[in-house]
Amino acid sequence: MKSMLLLLSLITLVCASPVPLAQHSQITFKGEIYILGGYKDWFDGYAENSAVLRLNRTTDEWDTVTSSPAFGTRKGQAVLIKNDTVWLFGGSSQKSSGTTFFNDVWQSTDMISWTKVGTASWSPRSLFGATVFNGKFWIGGGYHGTIDPYSDLYSSSDGKTWNREIDLPTPLMSHAFTVLQSQLIVLGGTTSLFPTDVSYKQYRTTGAKWDSSTVQWTFPARP
Repeated sequence: MKSMLLLLSLITLVCASPVPLAQHSQITFKGEIYILGGYKDWFDGYAENSAVLRLNRTTDEWDTVTSSPAFGTRKGQAVLIKNDTVWLFGGSSQKSSGTTFFNDVWQSTDMISWTKVGTASWSPRSLFGATVFNGKFWIGGGYHGTIDPYSDLYSSSDGKTWNREIDLPTPLMSHAFTVLQSQLIVLGGTTSLFPTDVSYKQYRTTGAKWDSSTVQWTFPARP
């Protein structure tokens, strides 16, 4: 407890987000911190962030890199870095006419100019897990406009051609992927749009099968 209190005392708020945001992406690329996508108001899903923002470490303010990226406005997307390139996958955009889900793939080397790589073979979705594992992009699960999320899992070495892998152990959305000790790990998430609880479990795979011995966390789960 004392070590935790010491850690908290050392944490300094560098700056706040330019506006309150949810379902956005934040990455560190070439030594700079960026924010992409997201929406600004829980009660107004149409108020989506259209800009790519970069933290100015001199002023501790957020500078607009581009106010109109080619991929448009969206939220719940995934952003990964591979081979000194930023890659953006999927997400959704809410308009008065309804919600559009995406399965497109974009890339950029400067965060300003974005090139569409193509349209993935996986179904359009948002709030899915994504990471780079064994030199490939991996995406799985996610929300697609119905109560039950996806459980499928795909991998790709180039963002163009995608291979179906073993399904996730359970349908999930708002979860996270990470890699540890040559294993793909799935953390948290929810199993329904209106869940009675959220996942306390951790699943592991080397790509062939899922570890059946899930790990029960001792801290409260969160989406």
